[in-house]
Amino acid sequence: MEQLTQLLNLTSTQSQQVDVILMQKHAEAKAIHDQTDAQLEQAHQKGREQIRAILTPEQKPKFEEFLKRLDEERKRREPK
Repeated sequence: MEQLTQLLNLTSTQSQQVDVILMQKHAEAKAIHDQTDAQLEQAHQKGREQIRAILTPEQKPKFEEFLKRLDEERKRREPK
């Protein structure tokens, strides 16, 4: 915000208005991101259920172990 204020030589009022706009857009983007994450997770779970449905009883534990490792790796890569 400070760089933008200096670059554009914003007045105090303009700076405050831009700050409000940026905060609103950040909140909107976060809401979209959260919604998208939820939709992706739902799609992953549906796919996993479909795979489980075609596996034999012997294959299912190996698949569950694979998913456990996959989920742990995903958690390690996610930003904190």
